[in-house]
Amino acid sequence: MKLLTKINFNKKTEEADKFCKFDFDPVPEVIEEHLKLSGWVVGIESPAVGIELIQDGQLVREVPLTIDRPLPNQIYATFPGAEQSGFIIDTTLEKINLESVHILIQAVLENFQRIPLASLNIYKDEETIQDLAQTKAELDETREELERLQSQFDEVLAELEQAHSQLNQIKKKQSQKASINSNDQVNKHGNDSGWTETTKDKFNPALYIASNARLIESIGYDLEAAEKHYLEEGYPNNWPIDLFNPHSYLGKYKDLSNAFGDNLGGATRHYIVNGYKEGRFWTNNLSVVEAVLQREPEHKGARKEKFLTTWKRLQNPQVNTQILSKAMTNRIGIGVVTYNRLEYLKGCIKNIQQYTQSPYYLIIADDGSTDGTVEWCRSEGLVVITGQNRGVCWNKNRALYTLKE
Repeated sequence: MKLLTKINFNKKTEEADKFCKFDFDPVPEVIEEHLKLSGWVVGIESPAVGIELIQDGQLVREVPLTIDRPLPNQIYATFPGAEQSGFIIDTTLEKINLESVHILIQAVLENFQRIPLASLNIYKDEETIQDLAQTKAELDETREELERLQSQFDEVLAELEQAHSQLNQIKKKQSQKASINSNDQVNKHGNDSGWTETTKDKFNPALYIASNARLIESIGYDLEAAEKHYLEEGYPNNWPIDLFNPHSYLGKYKDLSNAFGDNLGGATRHYIVNGYKEGRFWTNNLSVVEAVLQREPEHKGARKEKFLTTWKRLQNPQVNTQILSKAMTNRIGIGVVTYNRLEYLKGCIKNIQQYTQSPYYLIIADDGSTDGTVEWCRSEGLVVITGQNRGVCWNKNRALYTLKE
């Protein structure tokens, strides 16, 4: 059963040309049961102050013209109100009578004139209201079933991870009891003689930092300091070196998977620099959680207790696994918009990371830069979204939309 929405859109340029100049970008569209349109209007003699949607003589939605639009301001600089001529409309289809689908888009001038700009007609492809209600009920039932199966899957996965961790501990104890006579007999924590070339090849300083909360707090993403710490303290005291799993980390968060793809190194750096502060985690296995948090600084004890309490709630099949990331901490969203100013961006990001005390979620909205901005962001483990260059207003909306998700 198709659930498609179609729009016929007709601009009334000749009728409106005597009173105002206008354009839409792009044409109106329906996305997830929302009617979305944007554009600009500049009055010729009387300033344009707003946009109205009219259906059957009734006002459906009105918005003021408050957005800066550089292009019309440049072209029509002598027209009143050209500096703030932009608008964005986002309204749900629930506010529109689908039995009467004709909608008039009109501009409101300061002298109270209403100028028709365009008309649009919305169609549902041969679907009745009853069909839509039935489809929604079926989707709700399917969603509940998927959540139940997801809960069962998470329980089984947690048991397997715990069993795997226990098996590794047994292997580790057996390895420690065995006598090591050559460099070929090196396990993942080194041998009795300490640091060897074989051990060095197996050691990943980024994974070592990500596997220990105290190191994230104390040295951040300093790989040389991580190697030094492992030699002096980590190896003698048997600190874990590979508990962090970048595959699981990317799998748990869709935004990170989209940003990094299969770049495991970038995912590891993101967790150390941003993810840990944001309250993200990569596993529901309690033994792994405790292994990482047991070396967390003492002043973070409250965070550890809060995390463990939340984790235990996940053992209830009725609790969705998304509770874990939501309950970890309250975060603020920070969106940075940029276009071909990489050096300024580097300083901005450095200051955010250095001076922002509250947990936060950071995204970079790039407006099609050609100076290596996207490549640098990904190499630094930052979440970056990019696309075709469309101007600062579009890019701001790109950042806000991503943060809203």
